[in-house]
Amino acid sequence: MKLRILIFSIFLCPVMLAAQGLDTARIDEAMGRSGQKTGDVYRLGFPRTDLHVSINGVDIKAGLALGSWAAFAGNDNDAMVMGDLVLLENELTPVMKKLRAAGFDITAVHNHVLNEVPRVIYMHYMGYGKAVELAKSFHAALAESKTPLDKPAPPAPSAEPPAFVKTIEDIVGSKGRLAGGVLSFGIPRPAAITDRGMTLTGAQGVAEAINFQEPAPAKLRQRVISCW
Repeated sequence: MKLRILIFSIFLCPVMLAAQGLDTARIDEAMGRSGQKTGDVYRLGFPRTDLHVSINGVDIKAGLALGSWAAFAGNDNDAMVMGDLVLLENELTPVMKKLRAAGFDITAVHNHVLNEVPRVIYMHYMGYGKAVELAKSFHAALAESKTPLDKPAPPAPSAEPPAFVKTIEDIVGSKGRLAGGVLSFGIPRPAAITDRGMTLTGAQGVAEAINFQEPAPAKLRQRVISCW
């Protein structure tokens, strides 16, 4: 009886380890930066701080509408990654080809903003496989663009939020996140959305994203809003 229990434990152990989730340290190593864990989802951001985009004379901050990202879920051997990439027009095809060659699906190519200079394109993608292999393939594809891939500098200490933050939060009826001069909201969908039996979450983009940016006083007295 003891022998049977021992054999059962030996065979069960790898299964239990595989189901424990993602080894985020190995994903960080492949991506060259760390991300943030929200529930079972591990999300990494790649803001396009290299771009200088304006709309009607207002400079757009990276946090408003220039943030590429990747969200991982599952476990090391059976993972899913999905996200959105911010690309210039001449970067779109090389990045797409690299992702498709690695087995990724391209789920959408469209615009999030209008009348911007220079023109930027948004590409949504999804991939399945081993987490580290997905991370390496993603990183190699993103390297086809000029997206900054070096480890980002730590964020500056948060200052007192500007007055417009509370005003907007009261109107929206939800607490936002202020970072880099942009107030962001992620309003989750009321109904569960699944993919291959996995429930998708707000951290994976299944939410109404609403971002507010207040231009410098010298600019027009308006706020730039980005929604998708």
